[in-house]
Amino acid sequence: MSDQVKLSITVTAQQAQAIKDRVASGAYASVSEVIRAGLRRLEHEEEDYRERLNSLRRRVNASLDDPRPSLTGEQVRESIRRHHEATMKRHGKIQG
Repeated sequence: MSDQVKLSITVTAQQAQAIKDRVASGAYASVSEVIRAGLRRLEHEEEDYRERLNSLRRRVNASLDDPRPSLTGEQVRESIRRHHEATMKRHGKIQG
């Protein structure tokens, strides 16, 4: 790594122990590697979050741009009720 910068950070005793345990286990060669791996994970999670948020925004915009008529909650409930009633009549569950 050519552009390395030395930083001094403060962590809790529990975090320090977790870092030391990872180095002691051989999973990482140094404290710096543990910290860099954590930062890479954070960057990955933030990128995933941005992608999910952008996807959600696209879906909301598509919904807002949908030319189909908007229905109120009551209109939707009434449509479902009529559909259910018609289905029940077709199957002989209710008289009509």
